[in-house]
Amino acid sequence: NHFFAVLRESLLREPAEVVAAAMEGDCSSFCKPVAAPPPPPPPPPPKLPVLPRVPPSPLADTAVSRGCISATIAEKVRGLSWRGQGSQSTEFALRLAVAPAEVELRMSQNCRSELEGVGTGGHVWDAAVLLAQFLCYRYGVDGLQGKRVIEVGSGTGLVGLCCAALGADVLLTDTGPVVDLLRRNAETNRARCKGLVEVREMSWETVSGLVRAMPHGFDLVVASECIVPKLYPMEPFVGCLSELI
Repeated sequence: NHFFAVLRESLLREPAEVVAAAMEGDCSSFCKPVAAPPPPPPPPPPKLPVLPRVPPSPLADTAVSRGCISATIAEKVRGLSWRGQGSQSTEFALRLAVAPAEVELRMSQNCRSELEGVGTGGHVWDAAVLLAQFLCYRYGVDGLQGKRVIEVGSGTGLVGLCCAALGADVLLTDTGPVVDLLRRNAETNRARCKGLVEVREMSWETVSGLVRAMPHGFDLVVASECIVPKLYPMEPFVGCLSELI
């Protein structure tokens, strides 16, 4: 066999001579290219961090004891384990393109508001951010100048304060302990608003008294994420809007 003869002679030759001798014979059956090994499998994706579950606070019954909400609603709020994961900070900032420069609204938040039984209005929800940005796009810098605006179910007050930054005179409304947070945010952002800002405690069922006290009415009614099925029913909300519009 020529191949083994060449291999035997390689013990006595230089490497270059061995290569030349092998190329003279038919060694194709012994010199087939070796397939490259398959690439290693990709590493597994990193595991998403698991947000710690906040244990129930001893203040969980505060709203019930103050008569702000019923014990049934408080219990339902505590059971919504899929909610309350969108915000883990005590502050939220949103920049708005308001001439002559950007305005940054700074909102205080209570990320434990649902666990403490005071409702879902303690922190900024995504739809409020989108609605605030839409109002800037829809009305522009001076489109709300001199208009009377009411925000229903204000929560942190982000949407209503956006209207005030665009020049509107705004009434922010909500119920119970959320109003304390609402007043704090109104005061924090008062210097950033072109229009006047007022805060009042108001439930959807008692809106008639407010309407009688303000005979001139409102040019615009805004609301964001006020309805949670089986928690905050739609009927009182619709009734409130019918009184205001």
